[in-house]
Amino acid sequence: MRSEKRSGSGERYGDAVAVATAVLLVEAVIGAIAAHAWGETREDPGAPTGAFGLAVLVVTAPFALMAAAIVLGAVSAGLVLPLLEGGRWLGRRFSGREAWGWVPLAVGAASAVAALAGWARWEAGAGDVLAGWAVATAVLAVPALIVRRAVPAGRPRLPLRALLGRVALCGTLAAATVWAGAGAVLHAGAAYEPPRLDAARIAGTWSDGAGGVLDLAADGGATAHRLGSFVPVDDGCSGTGTWTYAPGGGPWAQEVTVAVDGCEPVPWSVGGTPGRPKLFVYVGDADLGDRYVLRRAPDASGGDRTMRG
Repeated sequence: MRSEKRSGSGERYGDAVAVATAVLLVEAVIGAIAAHAWGETREDPGAPTGAFGLAVLVVTAPFALMAAAIVLGAVSAGLVLPLLEGGRWLGRRFSGREAWGWVPLAVGAASAVAALAGWARWEAGAGDVLAGWAVATAVLAVPALIVRRAVPAGRPRLPLRALLGRVALCGTLAAATVWAGAGAVLHAGAAYEPPRLDAARIAGTWSDGAGGVLDLAADGGATAHRLGSFVPVDDGCSGTGTWTYAPGGGPWAQEVTVAVDGCEPVPWSVGGTPGRPKLFVYVGDADLGDRYVLRRAPDASGGDRTMRG
C-alpha cells in the first residue's frame, strides 16, 4: 500500500515537472516572438542571416531544443514546483485552505528578493528592476498555476500524454495569437523603416566620427579621405571618383554606390531617421552584423568606426 502511494506520488511529481517544462517552452516561444517584434521596431536592422548562418541554425535547432528542455526542466524542479508548494503553504497558513491567489504572491515575493539582489549587485535603475520583477513573476507564476490546475492533489491522475497535449494545443493558440497581434501592430506602422532619401538629400559630407570622411558632390563626384576600407588596409582609403543613388523598390532597397580609386566599390544602405540619416555597409562576417556607419558631418561624434548590428 505504501509502495503504491509512493509510486503514485512520484508519478504526479514527474507529471508536474513535465507540464511545467512544457509551459516554460511555450513561454520561450512567445518571448522569442515578442523579441523579434521588438527588434522590428528598432532602427538597427540587425545582422543579415547568411547561408552559413542559416545552415548552422537548422543543424543546431534540435540540439538547442533538447538543451532548452533540460534547462527548463531543472527550472521547473528547482523553482516552479517549490514556489507552488510555497503558495499552497501560505494559503493553508493564513487562510486555512489552498487558493490559487497565494501562488503568484509567493512567486512575486521570491522574485522581489532576486530583483533586489540584482539591483544591489549591478546597480540597475528602478525601472529595470521593476520590469525584471514583473517578467520573472509572470514567467514563473503561469506554469505554477497551470500545474496546480492540471495536476491537482487528491484527484484522479490524468495521462501525461493528455496533459501535454492540452499544453501543446493551448500553447500553439497562444503563440499564434501573439504572432498575429505583433504582426498587426507592426503592419499598423510600428515597424521601423529607413528614411526615403533622394540624390539631393544624399549629396553632402558624411563622416564616420573617427577621421574618415566621404564628400558626395551634387554633380556626382565623390571624394574620400581615410574612409574605412573593407580589405586589410591599415589607414583606410582616400581618393576621388563618382557616386550614384538607386531608390530601388522601397526604403529598404535604397543604395548609394560609391566608386573611388583605391576604395572597394560597395553599395551603401540607408538607415537612421529622416532628420538624422545614415549610410552604412556590413563588414566582416555577415552573420556577426558589424556595420561601418557614416553620418552627416554635423551629426558625427565619437570614435566608433563600426557598430554591432
